[in-house]
Amino acid sequence: MAELTLHFELPDGADTAAAASGLQQHLDGARDIVEYATVDADQGTRFITGVEIVAGFVLAGKIAGSISAIITAIEKIQQLAVAASKSEGFKRVLVDIGLRSVPLDSLTDADKRELATETLAS
Repeated sequence: MAELTLHFELPDGADTAAAASGLQQHLDGARDIVEYATVDADQGTRFITGVEIVAGFVLAGKIAGSISAIITAIEKIQQLAVAASKSEGFKRVLVDIGLRSVPLDSLTDADKRELATETLAS
C-alpha cells in the first residue's frame, strides 16, 4: 500500500472541526488517484504556534506501482492541498521526506522524486 501523510497547521484558536471538514471536501477531488483520504482532527496536535491536522492518503493500486505516476499523484494532491490551505486558513502544509519536514508548496523535483520513492516503499 503506497501511503502519503500531510500535516496541515492551523493558527491557535482555530476551529479544527470546521477546518477538517473543509479540508476533506477539497481532498475529495483526489478520488481518482487515491483509494481513500482521511482527515484526523481528533488527533490535532497542539504546538506553540497552533494546531496540526493530519491527512492521510492511500494511493490507488493503478498508481502505486510507478514512480512517475506517484509523482503525478503528489502534484495533484499538492494542488488540492494548497487550494484547501488558502480557503480553510491553514498556516502551512508540511510533508515528511526522510527526516525533513518540507512545506508542500516548496517541493522541488528532487523532493518529489524522493517522496515518491519513499511512498512506493511504504
